[in-house]
Amino acid sequence: MTVLRWFEDFPPGLERRYGRFALSAEAIASYAAMFGPADAAGAGVAGPAEPPPLMLCSILMRLNCDGWLGDAAGRGAPGIDEIHWRTPAQVGEILSARFRVLDSRPSGSRPDIGFVRFRYDLLANDDRVVLTQTNSVMIARRDGGDAPAAGATRAAVGPAPVSRDTELPARWADAALGTPYALGVVTFDPDGIVGFAQHYDPQPFHLDHAAAQAGPFGALAASGWHTASAWAQAFAARCAAQGLVVPRLLSATDLRWRRPVYAGDTLAFETTITAVSPVGESLTMRAHGTGTNQDGVTAFAFEADMVVPAGHAA
Repeated sequence: MTVLRWFEDFPPGLERRYGRFALSAEAIASYAAMFGPADAAGAGVAGPAEPPPLMLCSILMRLNCDGWLGDAAGRGAPGIDEIHWRTPAQVGEILSARFRVLDSRPSGSRPDIGFVRFRYDLLANDDRVVLTQTNSVMIARRDGGDAPAAGATRAAVGPAPVSRDTELPARWADAALGTPYALGVVTFDPDGIVGFAQHYDPQPFHLDHAAAQAGPFGALAASGWHTASAWAQAFAARCAAQGLVVPRLLSATDLRWRRPVYAGDTLAFETTITAVSPVGESLTMRAHGTGTNQDGVTAFAFEADMVVPAGHAA
């Protein structure tokens, strides 16, 4: 890869619009097929006319890769500060992206990289904002050279985690606050990691074993949006199995990929409802989602606000 953009090329105030993603029923079905069948909507797999929220984040990632990240000296992102899903996107729309650099700073511990904080908008045909997202990206500094950072050490895979046998509440209004609800266990195989990356996050350390060994993770690792999408699908599938409507994601904050998810890793997904509030005939909920790997380490975590629509809250 020829690097054309470095940390110094992203000054505060820089704005850019880019990309084109044709949203089709086939694309939504293909995304859903990566995680297995489910007949739920909202956090996980939506109907044929509307993509699920985490698919929209994955589309934004693909637009970023094609629009600027593919020829930048990116070194990954530690997480997402906040996401707000503003309006639904519909089949037939053409999605594009826009960023604004909010601020940037050199790393205090690694002089070869800096942190650039972006505000993204995912836009539909009529410039309607579908989602907004704020997060920092680590980008190598021009005077630091273009050699990749030393690869991390890949730990041996331990036993698969055991998901606690806890069912979701019979009604969302009766959720036990502070109780972790088990959503299921997912293993990330190499073909699945590469397949997701080919569609939504085609960075070398998600696509190619050799490139990944020389990259920041030291081995083939799943896209963060692959991990997040798998959590959402597990949540949707668990809701469907119990006959519950899937709450619709409104926003997410403090989404962190705390450990790489390597090929062969298994995550046990959980959600903990921390607040429930009636709003008219609907119900809003605050939830904490996690994915814990086979070594008992939390690899993925986030906070989310959701809404249970009228007619399903009681």
